[in-house]
Amino acid sequence: MASILENSEEVLTRMQTNERVVKFLGNDDKRRVSMFTGGRIGASRLSNGRAAEGVLRVDQTGLVLVRFASKRFSSFRSKRQSAKVETLCKVEDIVDARLSPDAQEKREGKWQLSAEAQDGRVTVYNFESPNVFEAVGWMQSIRSLRGLKERPVTAVIGETGVGKSLLASKLAGLDRENSVFRVDDTPESVTVVTDMYLTHWLGKDEDQEIVLVDTPGLLDSEGRDAEHATEMLAKLAQLGWVHTFAIVLNAQDTRLKGPLTQMLTTLEKSYGKQFWAHACIVFSHWFMDPASVRRRKDKDEDFMSRRWNDELARRFPFIMELRSVDKRLPCFFVDSDAAEGEESKLLSAELRRFAEIASQNLPLDCRKVLPDVQAAMLGASVPADALELAQHLRELDLVERLPRLIENDIFTVEALGRLRNRTLRDLLGWSSQEINTLRSAADVVSTENPEHVLVRDFEALGLPTEAILGSGLTSTELLAMEDREVMRVCGFKVEQMQLYDEYRETVLRNQRVTADLLWEGAIVTRNTTGWAYGDDSRPQDFLAPGMIINWRDLDGEAHGVLDPPAGYAGHPRTYEAPAHPGWARVYWFGSGYTNTYRIGADEVHELKFEKTSEAGIEYADPDDLDGIVFAPLDSTPQRVTHRDLRCTFSFPKGQRYGHWAKFDVRPAICKAVGGIEPGQIVRLPNTSIEAICIGVGIEEEGNIKLWFRVLSDGGSVGAGLFPDQALPALEVFDSGTVEEAGHEDWECHSDDGIENDELDYVTTNIQEDFKYVTGVRYREYATFDIRDEMLDRFNFRLDGHPLHHGDVIKHKSSGAVFTTVGVSTHQSERARFWLHNGQNPGASVWTFLHNDINQFERTGEKRSLEQIEPPRNMFTPPSEDERRRINLEPTFEFPRGTGFQTTMATFDVTEATVRSLCGQPPGAVFMGPDGRRITVIGASPIPETGVPDVWYHMDGSRGAGLIPEFARLVTGQLFSDTGEIRDLEELREELGSMPAPMNPLQALLQMLERAADGETRDGASDQAEEAEVAPSPSAPSTGQARQGQAASGDAQAPASGDAGDDDDDEFISYLRGEDSDDEDN
Repeated sequence: MASILENSEEVLTRMQTNERVVKFLGNDDKRRVSMFTGGRIGASRLSNGRAAEGVLRVDQTGLVLVRFASKRFSSFRSKRQSAKVETLCKVEDIVDARLSPDAQEKREGKWQLSAEAQDGRVTVYNFESPNVFEAVGWMQSIRSLRGLKERPVTAVIGETGVGKSLLASKLAGLDRENSVFRVDDTPESVTVVTDMYLTHWLGKDEDQEIVLVDTPGLLDSEGRDAEHATEMLAKLAQLGWVHTFAIVLNAQDTRLKGPLTQMLTTLEKSYGKQFWAHACIVFSHWFMDPASVRRRKDKDEDFMSRRWNDELARRFPFIMELRSVDKRLPCFFVDSDAAEGEESKLLSAELRRFAEIASQNLPLDCRKVLPDVQAAMLGASVPADALELAQHLRELDLVERLPRLIENDIFTVEALGRLRNRTLRDLLGWSSQEINTLRSAADVVSTENPEHVLVRDFEALGLPTEAILGSGLTSTELLAMEDREVMRVCGFKVEQMQLYDEYRETVLRNQRVTADLLWEGAIVTRNTTGWAYGDDSRPQDFLAPGMIINWRDLDGEAHGVLDPPAGYAGHPRTYEAPAHPGWARVYWFGSGYTNTYRIGADEVHELKFEKTSEAGIEYADPDDLDGIVFAPLDSTPQRVTHRDLRCTFSFPKGQRYGHWAKFDVRPAICKAVGGIEPGQIVRLPNTSIEAICIGVGIEEEGNIKLWFRVLSDGGSVGAGLFPDQALPALEVFDSGTVEEAGHEDWECHSDDGIENDELDYVTTNIQEDFKYVTGVRYREYATFDIRDEMLDRFNFRLDGHPLHHGDVIKHKSSGAVFTTVGVSTHQSERARFWLHNGQNPGASVWTFLHNDINQFERTGEKRSLEQIEPPRNMFTPPSEDERRRINLEPTFEFPRGTGFQTTMATFDVTEATVRSLCGQPPGAVFMGPDGRRITVIGASPIPETGVPDVWYHMDGSRGAGLIPEFARLVTGQLFSDTGEIRDLEELREELGSMPAPMNPLQALLQMLERAADGETRDGASDQAEEAEVAPSPSAPSTGQARQGQAASGDAQAPASGDAGDDDDDEFISYLRGEDSDDEDN
């Protein structure tokens, strides 16, 4: 009993498993006592007038109550000596434990325990815990001791406005307007305290009873994230255990923002890596109506699951341990506004799947509370190289100044100390008092020489230090030295060098790579705080580690390995130093290619150091790229990611026009991707197609695929792809050998084209002064740089000469003729190389021209292109941010929806507002390509995003719908202005007098009747046309099919006017193929 007689406040802090402070309100015999709670003495008194404090404990012996006298300690030297121990009942006598039936008392934490005495009489004990969370924690403990399964606890976390409370409502079987989990459509914080609800899965009494915890949203509108996190962790500690953490993301805006990353990091620090074994992802606003499903195309549930498991695993390495046994974070997809019928059924099935998985989870102990949650959240948002600065500012109570410093690349205490007072005051907004605080602390900040720290570390490792002390080198100079120089200066032997290399990698791990701290052979990864993946000229790192080959310092001097070793047969550019100062060349282990990255150019650092052992590398030397040794795979991975690849085998891609590429030929990787090993010869059943497996590679869209070279019918030039559905049917019947391809034997290569430093140079120094038209389907206008020196840097060559402005080339297969226009940043943050296909209205971009340049030939013609001026007063649509700031005044009612069903909605028909969005007034009439009229109605928010946009009516439809990029279609002359202004009220009356539409069943019956009468010839011809283009599992496909397809524009259906209408395709039939990348050939 000693443990339960300790000071009550210590017990409250320690939160032992089944021992908590509680107020005992007596039993059903009305024996009422006042017990200690939350550090205060209760007001009620015993029947004999004495007050007491107490601690309740439940263990295997029973329910024990320890009471303390609260006044008059004359008989005792301490409160502890006043304790009286009373066993209320044994565990086996406990009948039930539940919250008070009164709603108000339930919220106050009052609960009851029923116990049966030997005489059969049932006694009900009444208790009051500090809050309902601790009361439920008591009941969970009692259920566990009685051998019963605890009620599953699900905590819902996420940012403000993503739909946490709505998810909790649906899991509890409540409607949107419930008063338990308040739901709102505004971005303001609704849930401001951590709340809990006891219910049954989906509100069905026959299902298991559960505990739902709704937490305040992150990105709180009043900046209370740290406060909310502290309160949430405290209440979860009082609750004791959580079975499932549901991380809610908005499927319409799935960006992993800083506050959510901070919260996940804090939860990981609080509960350890096991937190991820209890976590799942829930995508809200995953609309299941047919139109939304079509718009998603291949970005389906599996795509989102893989993408976000990859994203979270990259940020939280502990997830990789779960994924090593193929345990991905479960993902669930919830339609936040599901309509009745099929959508509602899909939603119910998904919620049921969530309930089944959440019910199977074991409890996670959440009683540990971080001493300073705010510090943990701050640490999660600070780059690794700024942690020391963050701690320094925290000690000075200036930590709120840290984000602005990091934005300006101030990461260290030394860098902060070098800033002038004027800079701190005028540019960074510091007050005079804050500056004085900083300067006063500068005298007591440690100024210990870094060399002394290095010497102490060397002594701890048993490394000699005499030579370092006599060398006069700084720590940075020594760490940046090449190994052979370190051995010479320090007098290290080989074994000592191995210790030093491990020490150096440990010290620098996750530190950003700089031009003055770098050595050849250093292992690096991408610095996620300093780059954007889509900015690469060729994204070739595959998110895997790489190795420094060479670099140029900020003065332009080249360092590292600059000459290829004897016998090297790869790309000659592999050992060329970057063209510009402050850039480094990296060889990526994942792809087998190199590219250049900033290590100080423009004060940007795109790389950080990594440890060799954690990169899966046993041996790597920039002088011996063919001799790299990778750590063996422990087992066959269940699913292969880009980071898993190690492409080392050279072979061409493309069945007709091949280009040199690299493949991963490890058998385990190939089997994991496609079930077949390299060198195995396969046959497609019921065909004459035979092919040999080459290995795993990346297709141009970035997907990981298993590649084959066709052997039958004369064979193919290079490797191609079977359709995914054909892979399981392939039959292995033989094996063979594949000869590796030499880089010099091929005209085109996957590692050709412009490099990152050259692309950055072109983008920075571009002079766009040549006006010309762009567009695959309709006309747009842009400006270009047509200087030879800029086009030459893209390295697109035919017959040994670069393509220049006006050069005419012909595609060998299709016969299409292209004219070189120039380079432009039109619709891109980076410069791109533009060609004009004579069959299209304007110029466009051939995305992988460096791979496909051998598919073209020169015609010998040189065209003189004339500049094309854009129309005067051409309208420029506002950006999404600008549209969000528009305040609508919807007053005009008009039906919305273009299919069988419409709903009445209100629109802003103010001329100034509508013109600001589309450049046209309400009622303006345009003529489409098929002769149907399109009328501008007014402005209203898009239901899925809430962003204001203009809605239009097309003749024949029953209401208004959306036409994405309407202004571009008008400028591109796809829609022509009739000059007519239509009366919208008259149009509304006309729509109201339209005959009622047939429901889908009636339409189907009518179609069947016509079919019986032979009136469906059009339908039959449509089916025949579909049969002609339907894909069949035949020979492997290649990039040629992609290019031919893209030449006519990638088909993608834009958003329709009503998310629930199947026949909205008719409304947007003009827009087939018009997406944001319509420039890509």
